[in-house]
Amino acid sequence: MKTITYVIIGAIVGILFVAALYFIFNRPLTPTGIDVRVCVDITDAEPLPLNADDIIDLSYYGVNQSQEITIQTQTLSQYSVNETQELYLPSESFFDANKHKRKRTMAKLTKQLDTTLSKLYAEQSDKNRSNIFGMLLNCINDLSKSKYAKKVLIINSDMQDNIPLIFSCFKASDIELLKNHKEVVEQKLLQGSTLADMHGMYVYIIHKPRSQKDDELFSLIVNNIYKRMYEAKGAKVYVQNNLFGH
Repeated sequence: MKTITYVIIGAIVGILFVAALYFIFNRPLTPTGIDVRVCVDITDAEPLPLNADDIIDLSYYGVNQSQEITIQTQTLSQYSVNETQELYLPSESFFDANKHKRKRTMAKLTKQLDTTLSKLYAEQSDKNRSNIFGMLLNCINDLSKSKYAKKVLIINSDMQDNIPLIFSCFKASDIELLKNHKEVVEQKLLQGSTLADMHGMYVYIIHKPRSQKDDELFSLIVNNIYKRMYEAKGAKVYVQNNLFGH
């Protein structure tokens, strides 16, 4: 009788084990990881430099630090295409979890990012032309295709576009058009392109105003163009003069 009981128990355990394996290997994979894009405006004469530690902390805000992260940096300049650099930290599995080792690898990533940022801020470009909108459009459309669960876009810029024959923040008639007909300016800047869906994206626009006039121009541009467009596409947009988590 005992033998039959053991056989039945063994069969039940075996069935449960097979069912568990089936569930593990056949359930839909939930996306994980973090994709971060950092855009630094080198046409801004007096930017407030971003801190590598703040970027890492913000990127992992609300997310387990064992997850993988990709950080791509690029400049915003007079060119429509700019050089990018990418840093990567792989995920840490449950079986390999070691908080001291992870802390060291995070410190290494932070140091690499700090070096990359220092090089970006050392560059200076011609403010007579800056296609900020176009570069951010390309960046967002690329980020929208990311496989990662969390998507973060950090923009360090005064957002002052100066695109000849299209739109210039330094042209009085263009500013008036922005104040009264922002949709027209939006279409001019898009130049026939489309902004991708931004649901799931966190956008941080960082700029420390240099004067009252600069602050007013920055607010006008961001509220009438960038924040309005990005939120309409589903993004969560934060406009700040420094970088901290949400």
